[in-house]
Order: sequence, then C-alpha cells, then structure tokens
Amino acid sequence: MNKDRRLTIRHIAETTSINCSTVHRIISEYLGMRKVSARWVWRMLTEEQKKVCADVCTDLLSCLQVEPQTFLDRMVTQDETLVHHFDPETKWQSMIWKHVTSPTPSASKVMAMVFWDSQGVIITNYLSKGSMVTGAYYANELREALNLKSKQRGRRDASASAA
Repeated sequence: MNKDRRLTIRHIAETTSINCSTVHRIISEYLGMRKVSARWVWRMLTEEQKKVCADVCTDLLSCLQVEPQTFLDRMVTQDETLVHHFDPETKWQSMIWKHVTSPTPSASKVMAMVFWDSQGVIITNYLSKGSMVTGAYYANELREALNLKSKQRGRRDASASAA
C-alpha cells in the first residue's frame, strides 16, 4: 500500500487470499488508515463574481442583437483548468489510502489554457510547473490565439472560394 495507495480492498483481499471485511478491518482499525479523495472541488462564486458574469452576459447579448450574423465569427473565449497527470474516470478511482498522520494528498497538476471560437479549439497551452497566469502572459496568449484564428479563417476562406 505504500507503493500504490490506490489499491482497493478487493484487490488486496484477492492478492492475499484474505476476506474483504478482514482486510478492511486491518487497514482501518489496526493501520489507522482511511480512504480520501484527491480530486479538487470547485468553490462557489461570490456575489461580486456573479454580478460580473451577469454584466458580461448582458453586454454579449447586446452585441448579438446588433450584429447577429457576425457575432459568433468574432467571438473568442478562453478558460484555464488544472489538468491532473493521473486523470481518473470517477471520484472513486482517485481515492487513496491515507494514515491519520499523513499529509493531505494532492494530485500532480498542470495548468492548461484553452482558447476556442465557434469553429472549435484554436490553441491549448500548458503552463510549466510553478508558472502563474499574469496579465502580460494572458495578453500574449490571447494575441497568439487571435493570430492563429485569423490564419485559420484565411485558409477556410481560400478553400471556400476554390470550391
């Protein structure tokens, strides 16, 4: 269990030919370990963040009403997320065994920035470990995404006129 903390009680029981309930009792009562999840849980938005989101949505709706034909063509959006090196399919798969005195587990994560438009993903960049998204970094990434978008649009327009 020290080498692989994601072992299940069933796997340990099958490997050692010991009853599942006995394995569970040994792990929890005698070793003092319990299963904890290493998945990150999103926090709730504050009232100020909710207001900013509502204001942005109102502005976008106004733009849509003024120029409905070109609205989506001009739109580029971005999001950033933490990507786990171990990406379990379910929360249950992310659980590891932890002793009472063990530190809280943390999965190895990398920040991914994704820019996309109505046609799909334009660019995905992964920040190196320890890097932070600053205003300058974000502005540079946005310029790169917009340059790629204009190049992609040029290729699409050229292929449409050739057809």
